[in-house]
Amino acid sequence: MTVQFIIRGKAHPQGRPRFGRDGRTYTAPADREWHETVVSEWRRCSSKRILDGPFLVFMDVYEQRPKSHLTVAGELNHVGRKMPVPTRGDLDNYAKGVIDALVRQEVIPDDRYMVELHVTKQWTPTTDKESFTDVSIARGSTSR
Repeated sequence: MTVQFIIRGKAHPQGRPRFGRDGRTYTAPADREWHETVVSEWRRCSSKRILDGPFLVFMDVYEQRPKSHLTVAGELNHVGRKMPVPTRGDLDNYAKGVIDALVRQEVIPDDRYMVELHVTKQWTPTTDKESFTDVSIARGSTSR
């Protein structure tokens, strides 16, 4: 069984835990909003859950190129050619935000059962396409 869905919009890397004045930790508002977006997109595209056992995660983060990378004609300029991949956000933090949101909603079991993780980040295939994240989660012990 596979859980597959697309999260529309710009991906948000999971931030570090925050500490309140009383010493308790809390999740930053931007992280909470991203978790809500992940869950709502999962509900829109799929209602499947992986309730137990080992699982694999495949995630492709697509970022829209900034306008500063393009000429008036829509071609890559010198700045765009120097940036072959997006540099904003760490891959592990992108994955952590999505996985944490899905664990909280019990879409997948605790992330300690995750046996394989493949994450990529790249520019969207065309310059006019908006940012999105493609997520596939499959039950299994390994893809090899």
